[in-house]
Amino acid sequence: VCRSAERAEKARAEILEETKNDQVHVLQADCSLESSVRDCWKRFADFNGDQQPRLDGLVCNAGVLLNEKIRTEEGIETTFACH
Repeated sequence: VCRSAERAEKARAEILEETKNDQVHVLQADCSLESSVRDCWKRFADFNGDQQPRLDGLVCNAGVLLNEKIRTEEGIETTFACH
């Protein structure tokens, strides 16, 4: 799950090269927005069609530390929303 598709594809390529596992997939989401995370989960659940969705690993590196209070478009303080 990534915010930047370009950086995610780079990371995916590195994982593929290292592991030779072609079952590495990228989903894009802004982790500070609940609506984006929910949409990402729906896309993940639909990924396998009729099969039960399976997640064997998740790289979680989302984070933000701001010097001022900024709210997301959903009205949640950004540092709290992202973590």
